[in-house]
Amino acid sequence: MNSEENKKTRWRDLGNWPQRTLLTVAAFTGLLVIVALLNGSGEGIYDTSSRKAVYISGNSCIINTEINRSEEVLKKDFEECLEYHKAFQAHELR
Repeated sequence: MNSEENKKTRWRDLGNWPQRTLLTVAAFTGLLVIVALLNGSGEGIYDTSSRKAVYISGNSCIINTEINRSEEVLKKDFEECLEYHKAFQAHELR
């Protein structure tokens, strides 16, 4: 096998990666970077204890829903986001 065929085979093998997972991680990271830049110092952005969800004061809760995360774990992340939201509504968060 020559080097040109080897390169083609290598790239074809990379195509077997779970592209949705890579795209999800890239989108999640990109969204966090954009929000942090738009929000200035990152004030008003709170991580949950799992570090897989982020509450953005008064705007949204972003939960990373990787395939290997159970419903219970996702619910816990959402409940933590709700606690942050309640604190925001009570003017305890900025």
